Amino acid sequence: MEQLLLRELLPREWLQVSAEIEQMGRPYLSEQVPRVILPAQGLSGGPDAFSFMAYPWPRLADEQRVKMALVEWETLEFRIGDGTVALDLDDFGQINWVHVRNLPDTYHAIKNRSAVA
Repeated sequence: MEQLLLRELLPREWLQVSAEIEQMGRPYLSEQVPRVILPAQGLSGGPDAFSFMAYPWPRLADEQRVKMALVEWETLEFRIGDGTVALDLDDFGQINWVHVRNLPDTYHAIKNRSAVA
């Protein structure tokens, strides 16, 4: 699988999200941010509002998941210029899905990569 790191694909946006997570004092989440990849997939939506699956790599091993307490799904939203980036966190507190609004350049940057349709 081609692994597109979001920090390389969207450096400005991802740097700001990373900084805000650091300020929130959530080290477990901060540790995930540099490892979040965009797997090959189609984007849902268009330039003004779209979403896609993205997750830290490597994924949690079965042994790790068995030892972890389940948590409620959570969405964290970050203001980026005139738009927003929202991260959905799954049952294990892992980044799982990304929603982007009003950042059309971000849409085109992702769309132009060969791994996404």
